[in-house]
Amino acid sequence: MKKILIILLFLFILGSVVVWYLFNMEFNKTQDLKADYKLSAIQLIQEFDKNNSASNKKYSDKIVQIEGEVNDIESADSSINIKMTCPDTDSYVIFSFQSDNMTEAKKIKKSDRIIIRGSCSGGIYSEILEANAISFKRCVIIKN
Repeated sequence: MKKILIILLFLFILGSVVVWYLFNMEFNKTQDLKADYKLSAIQLIQEFDKNNSASNKKYSDKIVQIEGEVNDIESADSSINIKMTCPDTDSYVIFSFQSDNMTEAKKIKKSDRIIIRGSCSGGIYSEILEANAISFKRCVIIKN
């Protein structure tokens, strides 16, 4: 019985350390990272429209630098989302900016041509909308 309690205590401590590490893990600043891919929003959307699963394998969790025209801006309390849409389809790329980069993101207006770098979360195809939604997280504006 004593051995079982010691093993359980050890597992509890080990689990606590792992959880603490995961919750306190910090990412490198996206601005300091080299982009794995550089392309336009239209090119990225066309790749996802052509083959969603292959594009997800290629771009997911990669740092991608995208150039394009801002079509929409959605503001919330703690984030700003900038959207670039393909004029030929309803597919779009959406970039999420958190508190660290809100100041720069707030300066952006519709129709601005900008370059954004972020971590690609992948694309989801909607059968109902017949469009891809490609999302990015930890985004920074490289050029306005």
